Amino acid sequence: MTLTQATGRCLRRYADFSGRASRSEFWYFFLACTLIVGGLFTAVFVLTELDDIVGLTAIILAALVYLSLLLPQLASFVRRLHDQDRRGWWVLVYFLPLGLPILLAMMALPGTAGDNRFGPVPPQ
Repeated sequence: MTLTQATGRCLRRYADFSGRASRSEFWYFFLACTLIVGGLFTAVFVLTELDDIVGLTAIILAALVYLSLLLPQLASFVRRLHDQDRRGWWVLVYFLPLGLPILLAMMALPGTAGDNRFGPVPPQ
């Protein structure tokens, strides 16, 4: 699965918390979101130095993009957990101290071989 395929698949399944997601699908989408949000907040940093109105507009735009990507990222986390035959509630580990590194380590683990209770093997 390529970066564009994974991003398109995750955005088409915007708020779909059912089914499974392969490692490549999750990591490519995570990379795309990180690059988009990182680029936007870098632009915000530069634009706030130029003009207050432009900077405020850039902050609002970046926050809206970040919030619009939050739900599909959460859904991809849950689908990735489903691939490992874990319940989606494990995503709440994110809110613990050091929760994000723990959750990202869990995302790197392989999924279950064959079908599991959350569905068939996702496309690689």
